[in-house]
Amino acid sequence: MATSKVSSFHLDAMVVELAALEDIALEFVNSTAQSMDAGAASAFRSKCETLIKEGQLQTLVETFVDALEKVGAAGSLQDTESRFAILFSLARHLPADVLSQSVVPRISKVVVGLPSKDAGQKEQDDSMRIGILRNLYSVLDARAPARFGTLTAMVEFALKNQAFTILDGTSALDIEELCSLWGGSSEEVVNRKRKLHRSFADLCEAKARTGLSPDELRSTELKQQRFLTKLLESYEGGAIDADVLPYAARAALIAVKYPLPGDMAESNTLEEHSLTGMKRAAAAVLAAEQTAKVDWSSLTASASAIAQFSAIKALADSGSHKVLFQLLSIFAAEGLDEFQSFAKANPTAINDLGLSEDACLKNIRFLTLASLAANSETVSYTTIASKLQVDSAEVETWVIEGITCKVIDAKMDQLNQTIVINRGSQRLLTDRQWEDVHAKLVSWKENVGSLLATIKSVRQEQLLLAQQQ
Repeated sequence: MATSKVSSFHLDAMVVELAALEDIALEFVNSTAQSMDAGAASAFRSKCETLIKEGQLQTLVETFVDALEKVGAAGSLQDTESRFAILFSLARHLPADVLSQSVVPRISKVVVGLPSKDAGQKEQDDSMRIGILRNLYSVLDARAPARFGTLTAMVEFALKNQAFTILDGTSALDIEELCSLWGGSSEEVVNRKRKLHRSFADLCEAKARTGLSPDELRSTELKQQRFLTKLLESYEGGAIDADVLPYAARAALIAVKYPLPGDMAESNTLEEHSLTGMKRAAAAVLAAEQTAKVDWSSLTASASAIAQFSAIKALADSGSHKVLFQLLSIFAAEGLDEFQSFAKANPTAINDLGLSEDACLKNIRFLTLASLAANSETVSYTTIASKLQVDSAEVETWVIEGITCKVIDAKMDQLNQTIVINRGSQRLLTDRQWEDVHAKLVSWKENVGSLLATIKSVRQEQLLLAQQQ
């Protein structure tokens, strides 16, 4: 068959007339036939040539997919990747509904099901498959719901084979936007979000168990927290099923492990910074209810933080997570004394949760310092030493470290043995805090009003003097 002949692929009202398509198709046929026995190769070539002549693009693509499934991973990784690249070049000319509903799901299944290469090529093989799935994902229209299935297949493959590169450049905010873009009923959108957030959180959890360095572990767990936060948000206002509790427990544990503002200072997106606040504010609200310090009605936090309440609160009624919830409550709104009482009442709990008691003790001291700073304009060295239960000679070291990790913003007055507070991290949002803010705003408004009145009066006097002259 002459490759110069123009082929017409008729699909409903659509006609594709591109000589290049015939060249692409023949290239695939020749490459794939080389991995078949003589009889199968001859039959394959004959069928494909007929489909090309008749312009049956959809059937041709489906035939190519069948061939790839039978041939498997025969040949080099480059051969396999090239075959799929050719297939995508043809498939992208299919109508969007045909591509989304039948072709793409089938290709995803074939890619994941390809026989694995030997152990020496596993990393390259995994990378190739994820690359193929990424390319398949890009073939689809940005609004095509089939992108969900392709992304799900990609993540499930990555989880099964510990191919963690898919985490690079993927954020919880991306998932939120994509699931909304793909349309469907409200229930469908929510279910997609939940599935993807769970999958990416599981992938982060699997990566965290691979013997990472301390810095890599922290980065991975904080990334997981962002997926967990969005997952828990999706349950606000609805039923809390048993499936979400393990994820809520993970979120609680990470919040205890990394409770300080500086723990997410490495974040380089607005989303990451905002979720830091969500986590800590949500934990504070829940802890406040459990410790009966304030009423729920007196608490105010961002909408995103409030969305955490239902799923995290459910941990208090879960037998296996009650102790974790108690510890979360302490880190959210309590201090060193309460932590020590908890540790005494639950001597093995911290180790059982996989936490470091020394790290927890250090963090709760910082949080205790934050509470002292949030409620006073000056704090004496004596008070700090007493509340943190440290020697007076260590106070300045704790204050400097507290400033470094952004728990407080303060200056030390060594002469008077006090620290002057510029800002303290507010751990509990109550009516009193909002009343203080309101009072300050009213005072600033009045002061600005007085200043403007003075300026206006001076200007009027100047005008009068100018007129008299």
